[in-house]
Amino acid sequence: MGAFVPHVVVAAESLASDDPDAVVGSNIQVVNRLRAEALLELEELSHDALMSYYVDLYAAQVANGGFSQFVWNTCWDELLVGLVRDGLAAIGAHRNAAAFEAGAGVVARLGPARLAAFLEGEYFGSPNPEREALNGVNDAIRDATREENLTALNDAWLRGRPDLVATDEAGLRRLVDQVSAAVPDHAERLARAEREEPDYLKVVKALCASAGHRFDQVTAGDPAFEYEGVRTIGWHFWTDRGHFVAVGPAAGGAVMLDAESRVQVAELSPAAVAELVGEAGRAAPA
Repeated sequence: MGAFVPHVVVAAESLASDDPDAVVGSNIQVVNRLRAEALLELEELSHDALMSYYVDLYAAQVANGGFSQFVWNTCWDELLVGLVRDGLAAIGAHRNAAAFEAGAGVVARLGPARLAAFLEGEYFGSPNPEREALNGVNDAIRDATREENLTALNDAWLRGRPDLVATDEAGLRRLVDQVSAAVPDHAERLARAEREEPDYLKVVKALCASAGHRFDQVTAGDPAFEYEGVRTIGWHFWTDRGHFVAVGPAAGGAVMLDAESRVQVAELSPAAVAELVGEAGRAAPA
């Protein structure tokens, strides 16, 4: 099956902004909506849009927790790795591409068994030689990103796409509705998505409902997030009111924090979390 949306779509207002995050962020929002609402698979979206999306994800992950965090959060998925590799080359981030390949070389040297053990284990487990080996490329990545600003390169590349489509909210709504109607098994996809919804997403949506926010999308899981002096997984997400993080305290409940101020916005009791998901498990957004 070919792509339902073969071109890059962004908000028209983002193109008028001088902020390089505006166009990159708009592409991310459109991709997230097409996946969450139209339920498109990656291969049904624009390859250019996905390259930009995953280069930005890679940049955010390594800036936050190093190369090991990117590997752990993405489970070194072959498709995602390929999109980052292609995307760094496409935007002209040659030093970053070289640093990424150095990291890929570390993954290859670990081998399938050690990589699987790392992905299935506790990220902050000690000792963790796989994590330390993967983070051996962090200095090279930092040097590369100082010389090549990935957001600026990503922004310039997106603006130069010959098939770039700019739209307003009404136009995006029409696109999502048209694509949803064109997907022949949309109802089956929706039922499957509801059955397979990961625990972290159920908790995030419940926190949003408790706070009176309209949920938008989860953007990343941060295994290095610190809450009340304890390292845990923080799920970054957006609502109609901005950027927030969900964490599950050791007592078994969950809280919603403002991502910048760390002020608590909402809370779920351990009983409420247990009713939603039972024994919570780890699952990373793709």
